[in-house]
Amino acid sequence: MEREALDSTDTNTGAETRLLQRDFAGGRRAVDAVCLAAVIVCAAAVAYLAARPFIGHIPDQNAFYSADTGRVFAYLSDKTEGYYRMKVHPLYGWLCIFYQFVVMKMMHVPPWLGIPALSGAIGVACCALLYAVMRRLEIAPLIAASFTLLFCSSATYVFWSSLPECHMLGGASVLLAILLMTGKDAKTPRGRELRSTAALMAGFSMVVTNGMIWVLKQIDFDALRRGDFSRFVKLNAAKAKTLVKTALWAVALTYVAWSPEWPILGKRVGLPFNFLEERNFVEIDRHNSFLSLHVFGLTPPQIPLDWLVPALSIAATLASLAVLKTRHLYIPLFALFGLVLHTIYSGDSAFLFSPDYMPLFIVTLALIAKEELPGWIAGVVLIAAAALLFMNLVDWQVQMQALVATGQLRTFDTVTLH
Repeated sequence: MEREALDSTDTNTGAETRLLQRDFAGGRRAVDAVCLAAVIVCAAAVAYLAARPFIGHIPDQNAFYSADTGRVFAYLSDKTEGYYRMKVHPLYGWLCIFYQFVVMKMMHVPPWLGIPALSGAIGVACCALLYAVMRRLEIAPLIAASFTLLFCSSATYVFWSSLPECHMLGGASVLLAILLMTGKDAKTPRGRELRSTAALMAGFSMVVTNGMIWVLKQIDFDALRRGDFSRFVKLNAAKAKTLVKTALWAVALTYVAWSPEWPILGKRVGLPFNFLEERNFVEIDRHNSFLSLHVFGLTPPQIPLDWLVPALSIAATLASLAVLKTRHLYIPLFALFGLVLHTIYSGDSAFLFSPDYMPLFIVTLALIAKEELPGWIAGVVLIAAAALLFMNLVDWQVQMQALVATGQLRTFDTVTLH
């Protein structure tokens, strides 16, 4: 009888434990849903506030950075435009095809409205993916949401969520690649190879150099951190054959996915992975200061103490290499890769490329917060995000109003697209 009573007690305790686990999981999902919804609403609101000054027009010149906005409007809305950028943005043409045939022809949305809406939608998607990546890395929902809102408040987000380009989409593709690489392992070697190939394709689909996120994720840094360089080389060299095979498959499948763009979009669609023209943009200026390039895009150029925020950003990213677990090192390393690459590639215009790698700088900060800082850091980050958003939006609105006053906002049918 005593034995039966004990068995009954154990059974009841197990059932209660399972119920508690289900309740906890349900509560966690509810918190996740609320945090994600808040992120999406805030991201959409910021994108709208940033785009509102010129909805219905195209700015010839843009606050923060003088991008060739007219040309990109033409890419999206006119299939006779020369798509020479396809050599470094292999699958960007599919966005143009979607916009031209679905948004313009099927939905009858005019370009002056549809293009800012599309830019905002890409920005919101990037924020949702950023939150998802942080949750995949087991960062608590409130911390993940607060750091995602920090990204929403940045000069990078204010600028690129309201203007068309491939770079916010490039940042989203990097985050998608991380989700593919950090999901549950496939049950078969073939499944793992397919997922790895898909992750690499996602990485370089919009900006070829973003494929570096896949390369860095494959490197085993454990031996290097222990100081055993020979073992580090040996372990990673053993993977070389498999990785080369995956890379070749990814490039081949990218060509397959690219090939319909040429007959649909018409003339001058660039051949993917043709970088010869890009060398014209490589410039190394010894007089340029790394600290004034705003490479992480939290603040816009030409503000008081414009070196301070970039300096702190770079310092935090470098410090993370000593703090984070080795399995996460590819994240700050990619942010630093973007810094070095685009400083060399585009000199003092590196702000142009900040959406590609800034999201991983934000993830780096969140990982540091998760591993080294108390839970109330989420509140501090939210306050910082609110202050940053106010500064960036006010600065943006002032500069855009100046463009309106000087007649540099034109209607779509009069703007010079070439």
